[in-house]
Amino acid sequence: MADDNHPHLSHLRLSAAPEAIEYQGQGRGKTQRFSRDRDLHAQFLRSELEKVEKAFEETDVSRKEANLSSEFGLILNVVSEPGYPLAFTSLETDQKKGNNIVLLNLRTEGEGENKVTKAAIFVPYGKLTTLLNKVDAYADPEKDSKNKKGEITGPRNAKLLDNIATIAVAAFDALWTDPETPPTEDEHIWFEFWIRRDNEKDWEHQLRSEAERLNLETPEDTPRHTLIFPDHIVIVVGGSRRQIESSLDILNTLSEIRKARPCSVGLTDLSAVEQEEWIDEAVDRIEWPEQNAPAVCLLDSGVNRGHALVEPLLSSEDSNTVFSDEDTSDGHSHGTPMAGLAAFGDLRQLMLSTETWNQIHRLESIRLIHTTIPTERENYRAITKQGVYTPESIAPDRRRVYCMALTAPGPNTEGNPSSWSAALDQITSGAGEEPSHHRVLVVSAGNVRDHSNYFDCPKENEQSPIEDPAQAWNAISVGAFTQKTSITEEGDEAFRSVPLARQDGVSPFSRTSHNWRPDWPIGPDVVMEGGNLGRADDGSHPHFDSLQLLSTGADFRTRAIVPFNATSAATALAARVGARIWERYPEFFPETVRGLLVHSARWTDGMLNIAGLDPHASGNTNLVENLMRSYGFGVIDENRALSSLANQTTVIAENSIQPYKGKYDDVKLNQCHLYELPWPIQLFQDNPDHEATLRVTLSYFIEPNPGSRAWEKSQKYHYSNCLLRFRPIHSDQDPSDFRARLHAGESGNGESYIDSGWALGGNKRRKAGSLVQDVWKGTTGKLAEMGHIAVFPAKGWWAYRKFREDHELHGCHLSPVLYSLIISLETEAELPIYSEVETAISTIESTVETEIAN
Repeated sequence: MADDNHPHLSHLRLSAAPEAIEYQGQGRGKTQRFSRDRDLHAQFLRSELEKVEKAFEETDVSRKEANLSSEFGLILNVVSEPGYPLAFTSLETDQKKGNNIVLLNLRTEGEGENKVTKAAIFVPYGKLTTLLNKVDAYADPEKDSKNKKGEITGPRNAKLLDNIATIAVAAFDALWTDPETPPTEDEHIWFEFWIRRDNEKDWEHQLRSEAERLNLETPEDTPRHTLIFPDHIVIVVGGSRRQIESSLDILNTLSEIRKARPCSVGLTDLSAVEQEEWIDEAVDRIEWPEQNAPAVCLLDSGVNRGHALVEPLLSSEDSNTVFSDEDTSDGHSHGTPMAGLAAFGDLRQLMLSTETWNQIHRLESIRLIHTTIPTERENYRAITKQGVYTPESIAPDRRRVYCMALTAPGPNTEGNPSSWSAALDQITSGAGEEPSHHRVLVVSAGNVRDHSNYFDCPKENEQSPIEDPAQAWNAISVGAFTQKTSITEEGDEAFRSVPLARQDGVSPFSRTSHNWRPDWPIGPDVVMEGGNLGRADDGSHPHFDSLQLLSTGADFRTRAIVPFNATSAATALAARVGARIWERYPEFFPETVRGLLVHSARWTDGMLNIAGLDPHASGNTNLVENLMRSYGFGVIDENRALSSLANQTTVIAENSIQPYKGKYDDVKLNQCHLYELPWPIQLFQDNPDHEATLRVTLSYFIEPNPGSRAWEKSQKYHYSNCLLRFRPIHSDQDPSDFRARLHAGESGNGESYIDSGWALGGNKRRKAGSLVQDVWKGTTGKLAEMGHIAVFPAKGWWAYRKFREDHELHGCHLSPVLYSLIISLETEAELPIYSEVETAISTIESTVETEIAN
């Protein structure tokens, strides 16, 4: 950011309300159907269901003999033909009538033409006739479906039944949605039980009672050990597959079973650095912040606050643990170096300076990792929530950024939400809280831990997927790049080594989303410095302090300053910038602070050169997506996050939108927001040939409803409560035409106005989660005609899930959604953009005030 000769100015705020336009959206496409002989397929399906009926009868007899309740159901596994998706929501019955057939989960195998969808459904005893009736109607030509003109369109229920390959009774295997192979029958492991939460009965009580009878290890029934989502309750249970399969009453309570995984702090070998005298000198130069200053709250392994650089920033009151032993110390030598980076950045900046250091934010520490308690036994998803609530009860008015560099190593999540990532989305959105508190949280993407000889960087990083819970939509996931490519150590090993990663390349420690499903949001969101490794001539990869960051050591009496690296270091650096944004702009929404962190990020020239990419050249959107799967939107620029310049100006509009209207059982899209932006039109028209950049970020928080049912596209099951997107006007488009298209429900997909100047464009922007960003490059002359932008909704589970009147989520669809729209205009030319935009804002807002007065 060229700012040496420019004063740093506060970002501008656009407070004028946007124009609210009625908005109805657009429908979905049709499901492809497998070609069938109706009679033969109906006969086959009847035979499948007859086998199920026999299983029901046999189960009923055995339960009567054992004096067990006649209220039970069986789990059926419904499998699609390869390449033909199931109309899985049609397998369910009306949830309002009671004793329903329920879709429990979805699993898939294969890809493309070989992709098979498997649906697990719960069928109560006596309700199999519902499926049989569907088959009978399918087989009867007299009941064929017709269109509005009365023309026959095909067999009744063909959309559902044509694509079904098999239906069969199942149990544990149909509930297992974890990417790992199911355990053997007698292997004792810790499971995640996803308990059904519906209008039928208290399934959790039934599970706990039966688990006690079977001697399964269950947690206490407390918020510390329980996660509650709209459709599920998640607990961690210890036991074997044989125990679980022995009880139909347990299986009946579950939607899914997954493996509970321990979390990892991604430790590296920390060599000693003896520089104690530098600490004393630095302490004398630091101006320490007030007690109520914003803070980085570390959700980590604890912090040894006796360190001279840490103690003035971390009071004993702000150092806590979720464990009953009240030990807040750093048992893993991880939280303490995280604290140093979160406070000061790379300590080289502080140590090599002779100037006064103005420290404007503080630290908080919550110990989430214990040295003696096995992590599989703890529901870290629920414990994370407890950790977040603790500092808020102590200092409720303090602004803070939560920083978590803990991940769960395991199979590729493919970007699918987990209980832990969904817990982070609950935490950040304040879902289920009264009143709701929105929060800023940064999380590490996870580390590549094995650097065997001749490690191929970045190829092996691209094959190492981001770890749970960094797929959370609302958290900022942080990967690592490196600019540390100079080995300054002496000695034979240093002489025989070169840096492993290139300048501005992916850090050897970082993970990426190249192996994620293409339809989930891309990660990481941003990258920060994560350090580098050496590459010796024998293929080994030695660690050098000069290729790592320096931070505060946990064993501070003997090693006050230690090297630190990987995505943990990068995450601490990102959180530090977030706290500094809070200090500069304490009135901002959390959505804005989070948005500014990502909005300020830039791809370096080195990143673009490595990829051989011009992100604004026509036809490069797929290459831009590939770039983002390694670097996200680039490296956070602290100066851009905190300030505007005369020729590089950021405008922020904070608002709320009510996306839906109507009764709870007939929800419709409600409105979109149209902004007339404070554009320096005359300035750009008078200087039309300068290169200019427009960057737009839309930041909001979703409320999650996790479960494998939301992993596939459907009208009913969605992970997010609501989606928001933005659509910019085209430079050749008249504002009246833009407004008319919005009113007609056009969101911009397949629009006739295409502008290759956008790095991602409308179709790629649709892949975003709860943070949508794009950047345009062109001329100031074209930018002069781009002064309108719309924010519009798309349906999520708020629109489709129907909750009874006594349910806490009844009427949730009428709730507003807060959002922050962040827009930057930039040019290298000496144009007074800031002052012109500031004047335009005053004009817009005075016009609005006049209209209100009249």
